[in-house]
Amino acid sequence: MSPTPTPVPTSGPDQDVTHPPTEPSALAGPASKANAAQVATYFLRLFPYAVATGDLAAWDELSSDTCRYCATVRRMVEEIHGPGNHGTGGAYDITSSDSYVNDDGTFVVVAEATQYPSQTIDPKGRLVEDFPGVNHYRVRVGLTFDGRWTVTGVQVDDA
Repeated sequence: MSPTPTPVPTSGPDQDVTHPPTEPSALAGPASKANAAQVATYFLRLFPYAVATGDLAAWDELSSDTCRYCATVRRMVEEIHGPGNHGTGGAYDITSSDSYVNDDGTFVVVAEATQYPSQTIDPKGRLVEDFPGVNHYRVRVGLTFDGRWTVTGVQVDDA
């Protein structure tokens, strides 16, 4: 008899951020407020995954060239992983979101997010940085859809 696999939490501090978040079907469109909210949530959950693994492929696929937040996160992930470090923890729970469409057809998703404690660990398993707090944020994600979703900007404020 084989052991019953333990389910991996999809919320809370014990989420496995070493596996990419599940891609929502909303990535294929169409352009709608509901799909924008799903894509924004997915994008925010890519952050701890990228920090843990250094894998920026999905992050880059969604990031516009003009998104300063996207570029800042990319540099941070490269700085962590450059010397061989990696992140642990830092999972996000998105507790609510609301979307609206601007007059120009762009989307804005406003989300309430909780980020759990995280650490940066060096290749020998030693602690480099510790972020022990649970943080609550109000996040605004700007998106466009022209056959594919693109994140054009992100603003993160303490909630």
